Amino acid sequence: MSQDEKLHASNTRARLKHKADRMYKQSFIDERNSQESPMNTMQDEEAAAKGTQDDPRADDKDQTYVLSRPLGDIPASSPRQHGGSMGSVDSVTSGGDPGTDANIDLTVNKKWKVDEKLHEKMLASNKPTILVPIVKWICTFLLGLAILACVSASKLSIISLAAKLNVNTTGKADNVARSERVEATRIFIMISLSLLVPYCFNFLRAGFFASCRKDMPWPNGKSMIIGVAVAVLESFGVCLFAWKILVNFDGFVVILLMNAVFVLPFISTTVFNIRQRQERPQGNLLILVSLVAALLQVTGLGFVLYLASDNKTGELWHVLVALACLTVAWDPHIQQLTVTPKLETEVEDEVTDYSTPDTTSGYNTYERPAQSSSSTNPSTIEDADDDETSDQTSFVIPKSLSTTWKMAVISNFVKVVGVLIFSYIFFYVDSTNYSSQTRFSAHTHQEFLEAWSFKVDSDFDYFLINILTTMVGYALSFFACQIATQKWAFAIPICLTGPLFLVVMLVKDWCTFVMPFSPGACVDVNGHLWAAIVALVCFFLAHLLSATVPIFRSRSIVLQKESSIFWLPSYNGVLLEQWLMLNMQTRPPDQLRPGPHRSSTKSQVYICTTMYRENEVEMRQLLQSINKINLARANDDRFFESHVIFDGGIRNKNISEFALQLLTLLKETLGILTDNCTKVETPYGMKLSWNLPQPSSKVRPMTFNIHLKDGLKVRNKKRWSQIMYMSYVIDFLMTSNDEDCYILTTDADVRFTPDSVEALLDLMTRDRSVGAVCARTHPMGSGPIVWYQVFEYAVGHWFQKAAEHVLGSVLCAPGCFSVYRCVALKEILTVYSTNVEHAFDFLTKDMGEDRWLCTLMVQSGWRIEYCAAAENSTHCPSEFEEFYKQRRRWVASTIANLMLLIKQWQIIRLFNYRVSLLFIVYQGALLFSTLIGPSTVILIVSGGLTFAWEVDSVVSVVIQLLICVSFALICLYTSDKTQMLAAKLLTFFYAIVMTAVTVGTAEQIVDDLDRSENNPDTNGSTTINPVRPSDVGIEIPVSVTTIYFGSIVGIFVLAAMLHPRECYCLVNGIWYLLCLPSGYLVLMLYSVCNITDRSWGTREEKTTETSVKGEPWYSSIRRVLENIFFCCAPRQQPEDLPHPRDAPQTHRWMSTDDLRTSLGGDIPDQPSLQVFDEGGGGDSIVYYRRPVEDEDDLDQYMPIPVEEWLPPELRAYGAVFRRHGFDNTLFITGMTEKELKNIGIKGQGPLQSLLQMIELLPAFEIEYEVPTSVTEWLETIGLSEYKNNFKRNQIKRPVDLSVLKGFGRKEIERELKIIKAGHIKRLLYAIRKLREPTEAEKKAIVMKARVDRSPKHLLRKSNVGEYDFWKQLIEDSLKPGNKAFGIEGELKARLSDLRNSWLMIVAVSNSLWLILITTLASKGNLTVLGANPLGLSFLFIFGTLLLVQFLAMIIHRISTLIHFLARAPFKYGAPMKTSWSFGGATRLHDTETNDDWEAIQTLRRDEHRIREAKRRQKLKKARSFASISENTPLLQNSQSKQVGLSGRFLYSDDPQEA
Repeated sequence: MSQDEKLHASNTRARLKHKADRMYKQSFIDERNSQESPMNTMQDEEAAAKGTQDDPRADDKDQTYVLSRPLGDIPASSPRQHGGSMGSVDSVTSGGDPGTDANIDLTVNKKWKVDEKLHEKMLASNKPTILVPIVKWICTFLLGLAILACVSASKLSIISLAAKLNVNTTGKADNVARSERVEATRIFIMISLSLLVPYCFNFLRAGFFASCRKDMPWPNGKSMIIGVAVAVLESFGVCLFAWKILVNFDGFVVILLMNAVFVLPFISTTVFNIRQRQERPQGNLLILVSLVAALLQVTGLGFVLYLASDNKTGELWHVLVALACLTVAWDPHIQQLTVTPKLETEVEDEVTDYSTPDTTSGYNTYERPAQSSSSTNPSTIEDADDDETSDQTSFVIPKSLSTTWKMAVISNFVKVVGVLIFSYIFFYVDSTNYSSQTRFSAHTHQEFLEAWSFKVDSDFDYFLINILTTMVGYALSFFACQIATQKWAFAIPICLTGPLFLVVMLVKDWCTFVMPFSPGACVDVNGHLWAAIVALVCFFLAHLLSATVPIFRSRSIVLQKESSIFWLPSYNGVLLEQWLMLNMQTRPPDQLRPGPHRSSTKSQVYICTTMYRENEVEMRQLLQSINKINLARANDDRFFESHVIFDGGIRNKNISEFALQLLTLLKETLGILTDNCTKVETPYGMKLSWNLPQPSSKVRPMTFNIHLKDGLKVRNKKRWSQIMYMSYVIDFLMTSNDEDCYILTTDADVRFTPDSVEALLDLMTRDRSVGAVCARTHPMGSGPIVWYQVFEYAVGHWFQKAAEHVLGSVLCAPGCFSVYRCVALKEILTVYSTNVEHAFDFLTKDMGEDRWLCTLMVQSGWRIEYCAAAENSTHCPSEFEEFYKQRRRWVASTIANLMLLIKQWQIIRLFNYRVSLLFIVYQGALLFSTLIGPSTVILIVSGGLTFAWEVDSVVSVVIQLLICVSFALICLYTSDKTQMLAAKLLTFFYAIVMTAVTVGTAEQIVDDLDRSENNPDTNGSTTINPVRPSDVGIEIPVSVTTIYFGSIVGIFVLAAMLHPRECYCLVNGIWYLLCLPSGYLVLMLYSVCNITDRSWGTREEKTTETSVKGEPWYSSIRRVLENIFFCCAPRQQPEDLPHPRDAPQTHRWMSTDDLRTSLGGDIPDQPSLQVFDEGGGGDSIVYYRRPVEDEDDLDQYMPIPVEEWLPPELRAYGAVFRRHGFDNTLFITGMTEKELKNIGIKGQGPLQSLLQMIELLPAFEIEYEVPTSVTEWLETIGLSEYKNNFKRNQIKRPVDLSVLKGFGRKEIERELKIIKAGHIKRLLYAIRKLREPTEAEKKAIVMKARVDRSPKHLLRKSNVGEYDFWKQLIEDSLKPGNKAFGIEGELKARLSDLRNSWLMIVAVSNSLWLILITTLASKGNLTVLGANPLGLSFLFIFGTLLLVQFLAMIIHRISTLIHFLARAPFKYGAPMKTSWSFGGATRLHDTETNDDWEAIQTLRRDEHRIREAKRRQKLKKARSFASISENTPLLQNSQSKQVGLSGRFLYSDDPQEA
């Protein structure tokens, strides 16, 4: 390097540093003043005034960095030229003059009122409106009335039927007439069906669910024996109750006896509470309550037995036996024993945690000895109490191993058989209707067959009422518990049913009014009214204390599964409410029901965002969303961490402008300062970390991390960023149970709310088999392209995602806003991180990474769900080019993944039972419709033009085919710019045509409707033709086309009505219709033809053309002549030649101290070099650079002359580089392959070697600014040699530089006499930067200075474990590949072959479809319903798909409504209720033990790495500190050690210890 070049570099760095220091100091002063209170400001001003008087040099000191511009360069608008003095300028600027106020509250500096209101609205908690609790109460009231009505109607109907049977069976067998026996048999059949239908229905239902779940274990042997015995007891008890008690006892006695089945459950609860009184809180009170309830129940039973003994027709032993069987069979403690799973293997590392049983719910509690259990599927149910101090280990069955449905199959089958046997015995054997001689006779058989001829009368009405009300009552009870209204809509109605119905039975007039067709059920009490009332009061109080109150004390968990609500999913037709109360699972407030709720309180959520080149608005809304999450944690201890993975965020230690843009937004959005960040140099680039502010000191701060990726160290693109954060969370950060850890993936331009996060986690915690949940995404933006996407997104979510959710599993959870279960990601990350080796892999892995990730999850057996209650908004492409390029990737990825799913269906079915044959058929139909989409559009347009402009259909089809072929050729052989232009023209052309098509089709439909009114005998065809023998003999009033389009319109209107908040999307549907050919024809062709395009397409840098052009023709001729007449050519003197070093180097780094020395004129010695052989062989390229470990401490880059930079074998090109103006690495950086070829670099070997070396060079960047001096500006850009050229063109002052804004390449060569390509390129780049910086750019300059000044920590010294993790991950998966030895060339050839194959498939399939349809349409004698058979089949397929999607959408809307009602609060102002909620109880953390807890969690996560870190760093035990402040960096500069806030790292800043 020459002395001039060294001096130039030193001066340039000094000026840049001085400018950054000046802006940094000024911004620091402004920020400090803005944060001070008025009182502090006044005190500071007084102190400043006093200091100024004492020290007259104070003003001069301020002037040194405030007035950096020379006096001669002060613009005309300066205060001096307006009568002001320079001192006044200084005083105002510096704030040193006590007479002026530096903090004047100017109006221009205030925030806009609209922005303030919007900011307040954004920060405000999104509490539901008053309409939400009103709707919740209305639904609860109506639901409670419905349950009360169903339970009462079931009682009324069964008692009425029994009363009829009592009337028809009175008397001896010989005296009963045949007609009476037939009528009695008919009622017997009805009652028997009332008993059998519930059991049969539940048997079929349980069999269906059990057969679908092959992973669901069978109960163990003990549970099966108990379950069979309980089923036999229940069937015997129910039959005995139905045939002996209902028939022979009075109605009011029957009602009281129904409530007597609670005796044994209440007594067992009392015994249990007595045994556990020392281990449960408020044990004595629980014993007292349960004891009182048991005594009241026994007392009521005594009075009922007294009333029963007075009955003349019934026998008391029937009552005792029936009650004994039912009370034993329905005891929840015994029912619990029937669902114990069969553990086939014992896994040592998997511990199944169980919940403590209920001690206060009375009838449904149980207790087991402490034991250790393990299974093939780990459970994540945590201990019941927050303070983990209980010595007793208790448990519940984990839901992943639930045997409920398979036990229900066994139980219901036994009940069906038992009811058949016992009903026959009680009616035919133990009955007065038939004697021993007649019960098996042919007459009896004939009477039985005659009895099946039901007639519509009161008895049949009672039978239907019982069948329907029991089924509906059970469904409504399940619905009430699922939407968390079991307290008011279930417990209260069930508790009131018995007393209300008994009162009706006791008042004969009311009873006769309610049961007019069964007067025998209404009898007088005959003086025993007092006993009935006492029994009623005892039963009511007992049920209230030991059944209803525990339900009120239990937790309201939303969206519970049926197996989590009831011990066995079943019901019966006689004692419905008793079965519901005893079969329901409840837990007191200090315990949790068996399910996911307990684990959700200790879950960990990592918000992981991929970022690249988003603009300021997009970044701001993401940060605001993260801030909402942070504020939502104010009253809870939910664990959240945020990680932003920034692609290209740093390059050779220079933070990119987009990363700086993100940093400038942190203060206004998250309330954090860059000065408080922890800056850590990592193997992948750099990490910046903060603690977000928390208003409550009891809540640990949320950690916000920005990971800046260096493309030279790790791979770029979104998939590799996802692999980074997935592996980082799963393999390093995760400390809790796998199933309690979630990753919330977001894009960098998304907007979401805490309510949406809660809704997503509701579904995740509800079902352990769900691997991911996606939300409803709303596109943001403006313009025609956005209008199209608004309707497209709406239809995609309304129909397609809802259908996938209902039929099987969603196939794509977009990374813009979805929640993934870490244990699911852990299973597929191995495959997801593989490289692209085949052309088909490129389509699945790199074109649509989110869809492929979900495909792998479905293949692994996980289910993906769609939650419409969670919403997010994201910016969609608003430009035509970006939209087409994005969809080019999506179309190819969607088709490839569907093909993969269908191809491997049988294999996937082995792991995922949800991938059924119906689901595969549905996906296959979608794939088929996608492939023939272009021909379908051609047919629609052709038919519409026939109606509108009477264009011959064949001509229009041929014209469109020619257009398609021409566009395909354009896509294959022209540039991308030409393709986009052609696509735009075709889009505009087809929009015009579709307008005519729409009008023509509407006209044809109107004419068709008019024709059907005038001639109702037509068969619906569009033309009136005589009926031919080949026509199908079905007459319809309108054509099939009219019916089809009418159905489509009706379905979309109904869909919009079912989505009231999104019905506006129908307006965008008009524009979507006009652009339909562009989306399904033009886009399809463009996507298939551009499969070989490996670019991302969106958010790519749009650079101005400043590339190097080829040298002039005369320069080539001159060089040839010089070679021929070499003796006459001027020779370069040896002293003028640079002295190349023996060892070249890619770049040179200098420390800050060395740079200061160089600024003083002393250039330090060249740093020691180290040789890296990246090729691995003797002929490979050798780079000479400083080792990475040494570069960590160096910050300043020094340019290297081209001769020193080039390796020995390429130094011959040094003269070529210099001849074109590429004198040193500052000019060489950023050169492309095209530019290298233009300057004369030939041969693929040298080109590839130079391109790889150029990639390692830091980019040359300057800030947007208007320079203060032309000379300094030229020195900054390295063109000081041309300062005389500028002076000759009268460019002497900064204001004169404005003339350069109109200069191009020709003007630079002609006016400034600059002809070297590298210098022209540099000047064009500098001219683009020649303007006043915007406010955002000014902030970025200040931010860069702040980040550079922040203390830097080396990860290899501060956290050895994390450093080793990143090094291993980069080595295994993230290491950038060497393009020279990669498979890009082979992959491109394979992609070309794949593209040709796909083009052939699309062309053949669409051509065949067109030929078939057009040929059949021309044959008038081949019609079905007025249309050709194939066209009708096509309409049938599409119509069936749309109908399936519509029905699935209705089902999904019902589930969404359930989700909404479950989350809706009862109280206005309360937050939405969720199973996973931010509003849970706060766990208090002692400030002294908080860090100890984090250290323990770290040790549990990776004990080996911590031991290694202690050994290598010699860490001492971390001392606990008082509190963690958001203004404290995660890594302190002091010598003291601290435990990392996130509980993941142990840092030490002491270099000796490190």
